[in-house]
Amino acid sequence: MSASHPESDVECQHQDSKMKALIEKSKTVERRATDLKNDAVSARLINQARMLDSSIIDLQDNMADSKEKMNDIEIEFGLDGSTRQPDVSGRKPPKSSGDLHDYHDYFSFKKEFELYVAAKKFSIQDQVNVLKHTCLQGTARNTSREFATPDEIWGNLRLTFGNPRILFTAKVEGIRTLGSCHGTYQQCRDCA
Repeated sequence: MSASHPESDVECQHQDSKMKALIEKSKTVERRATDLKNDAVSARLINQARMLDSSIIDLQDNMADSKEKMNDIEIEFGLDGSTRQPDVSGRKPPKSSGDLHDYHDYFSFKKEFELYVAAKKFSIQDQVNVLKHTCLQGTARNTSREFATPDEIWGNLRLTFGNPRILFTAKVEGIRTLGSCHGTYQQCRDCA
């Protein structure tokens, strides 16, 4: 398996899900190749049987190497169970409607969601369900209805609600509505 090194817990879990699916496919290929090898031996096609046997061994070696690399990555991210994860059983999933005045802007919402998902160890389909049915509300939910993967949903949310200039302008306006500090220098410093 050749894949890039994940940068976050969520990417690691996503890669782990892909790895598990790949392992299942390789087991199916291995069984079929073994059946073909046995058929080749029965038909006295010794050269073909040797080639199949060599291919089966290569497949097993490659999968063992891939599993070992994935285990190393899981250990690095603390997802192998050896590192105690923070208890988030009572943590609620973040919510966002995409409104500029929401507590979470796109970037902070995405970060909170990734932390939540990594702690809960959701599958990719569970991530989609939690995003669509629990976390997203209002306009954000409506614009994400038709997407089937977390990457598609996040891409859509980024395009729709993740414009840094608009978000920055909204933050500046929020600060301006606070008004200026009045009083002594000490009071102004405390106000800031």
